Amino acid sequence: MDMLLLLLLASVVGSTCSAFARIALSVQPRNAAMMQERQTSRLRLGSVRGDQFFGSVSVGTPPQTFRVLLDTGSSDAWLPDASCSTCGQHSRFHRQLSSSFRPTRQRFQGVYGSGDSFGIVGVDVFTFGNVAVPDLAFAMLSEETGDIPTLASDGVIGLAFAGMSNILHAQVLLDAVSKLDPQMKSVFAFYLAKDAPEFHFGGYDLGVVGEGAVLAKFPVLILPIATQLTYWTIAINDFHLVRQVGGQVGSNLCDPFCYAIIDTGSSFTYVPPKLYDSVIAEVTRGKVCDLEQLTCDGVGSESFPTLSFSFGSASDGNFFQLPPRSYVDCNNGTCDINLLNHGTLGEELFWWVLGDNFVQAYYTVFDFEKLQYFKKKKYSDMDKSECALCHRRRGVFSCASCTSAMLQQRRTMLSALQADVAVLRKKTGFALNTKSALVDAEQRLDKCMQQVEQLAERVMKTRERLCSERIAVVERTSKLEDRTEKVEDAQHKLKLEAQRAESLHAPVLECLDYQVQWADENAAKVRGDRLRELFALFGLTPEEPTDDANDDDDPLSTLPDEREGVSEEIKQRKARQKVPVFFRTIVGLPLPISGRYDNVPPEVVSAALSKIIHLLHCLVKYLKITYPHPMEFNGSFSTIGNTSEGAGCHTLYPDGSDGFDRGVDMLLQNVAFLCMCQGVTTNNVHPTDMLGNLLQVYKSTRLGTLCDNMDGNEFASKHMYECMR
Repeated sequence: MDMLLLLLLASVVGSTCSAFARIALSVQPRNAAMMQERQTSRLRLGSVRGDQFFGSVSVGTPPQTFRVLLDTGSSDAWLPDASCSTCGQHSRFHRQLSSSFRPTRQRFQGVYGSGDSFGIVGVDVFTFGNVAVPDLAFAMLSEETGDIPTLASDGVIGLAFAGMSNILHAQVLLDAVSKLDPQMKSVFAFYLAKDAPEFHFGGYDLGVVGEGAVLAKFPVLILPIATQLTYWTIAINDFHLVRQVGGQVGSNLCDPFCYAIIDTGSSFTYVPPKLYDSVIAEVTRGKVCDLEQLTCDGVGSESFPTLSFSFGSASDGNFFQLPPRSYVDCNNGTCDINLLNHGTLGEELFWWVLGDNFVQAYYTVFDFEKLQYFKKKKYSDMDKSECALCHRRRGVFSCASCTSAMLQQRRTMLSALQADVAVLRKKTGFALNTKSALVDAEQRLDKCMQQVEQLAERVMKTRERLCSERIAVVERTSKLEDRTEKVEDAQHKLKLEAQRAESLHAPVLECLDYQVQWADENAAKVRGDRLRELFALFGLTPEEPTDDANDDDDPLSTLPDEREGVSEEIKQRKARQKVPVFFRTIVGLPLPISGRYDNVPPEVVSAALSKIIHLLHCLVKYLKITYPHPMEFNGSFSTIGNTSEGAGCHTLYPDGSDGFDRGVDMLLQNVAFLCMCQGVTTNNVHPTDMLGNLLQVYKSTRLGTLCDNMDGNEFASKHMYECMR
């Protein structure tokens, strides 16, 4: 296996080591680790909520500026294209504005933890600080999914190895830089301090962390699932949890070793599925925590243990610590644990992912130059006194543990491959079955085609039949239209007849109006208006006017004038002439005009009283009331009950007896009760006044309402009458 180097700086956050572990670093001269300003490009980084770090790069000629995520967990560079409609508020790359842009025919698909991206590949110049890299292949996205549209950065610059690139024949970014300028080294570094984070490109500068800073060096490994370098992967030879009080907890959870990926594109630390439950159990031990939400209440960050990693030889005592404040966010007594299960991305994954919360604690240098150097060395030239994987000396530890661990991982991979082969075999069998099914389907399709042809013949016959029926329908429709025209003509004639009848009726009404206009200036005019209303309500018919000088006691004459629209000429006529009043009639007979009935034919009185009873019955349907005296409508032989004096009925046919007078009196009481319920004043002189009272009830605004106050009713003391709505 080729030995590759990843250079990590010792902790710069000032945390103290535990009692059992001290970091022993080898000292290197400051000038040997420093790069001259002309040989190094410094790129200031921005941060959003401490989760995402991004830098500013320029693309194209003239340059278009973008904020990009510098990601050691991917190998491709991509930016949103101007045609992207799902890229949120990200800046777009306009290829038509760049004179140095060259298109390709490649298509691109990137899969990330935050979502997927799709687009095409192009070539253009990228400028990092004061360094321009020409002919760098990158993807122009036409679609972004998941959380990618919400990221603070516009795009991504992948800094991992070409072995995981989705762009064919893509060269690693730093290889392109070293070819461009021999003085530039294939080295880049991250200084993710919260106050002034930086990305060093083409070299590194220990001056950002102060005097006395030294580097600890570790090799980069190839993951067992790969055949070439993909991620920046190192070996963890020792992992412990260390508490503030009590020191080390438990044993080494990475024995003989674990893999760890240094990923600046991830915000948090991911734990392998096989270790996750053990790590979370120790982190939350003695606390009240929700293991599903990974939150703990009533604690502070100081109560959580420190995660201690050793990437070198166990005998070196060289530990890198992740303090609680780097993986726990506490606010108002509630702490969120930012240790995620790597199993959510795939249960077969068995490596750690150390994201920004780990990289922030150290000045991290990634060296491609040592990669080239160790590629040239032979394995036989390496130190035989220690294991190439765990760096343990063979005299103390046997490498059989490393070999067995790798064999176990290879067995796991083989099991996964065998499962894939089984799935492929099932798919192959399914394909063969599908082929035979297709043959059967073709045969069924031939039968279906024959049935379709037969159906087509039926459709043609049906179409011919429908055409003939349509012709018949058209003929019937034509006949109906002719009949409709005849009906419309008849309706038009009826309308003309109605207009003619109305025109003939108008003179009659006008004649009646002129007859009323000859009435007395005061009483006659009021009676005429009242009569006209009575005609409309009760179907009364007027008689020829006669002289009625003794009709002054008619209560209708005392009502105010309600007529409108009388012309000035008519008023002058009435002032000059005296005309006789006329009688009120019912069923062709005159009504009595005084309080006595002996001078009126009995049949006239009976007809008038029967009409009143009939009207009272009609009003009961609209006014849910109970009259004081029950009435039975029977034409000229109608009767009324005397409930106040016991059982018995009185006839309303005048025969000169006291019973008739009592019946008329009870009828007047019913009318008075009705008027009282409707808030109308009453006149009880003769039946005509009864009709007038009923007319007032008809015109009352309280028609249909209850009588709320029964006080003052002369019948209230004897009877309780229900006035219902």
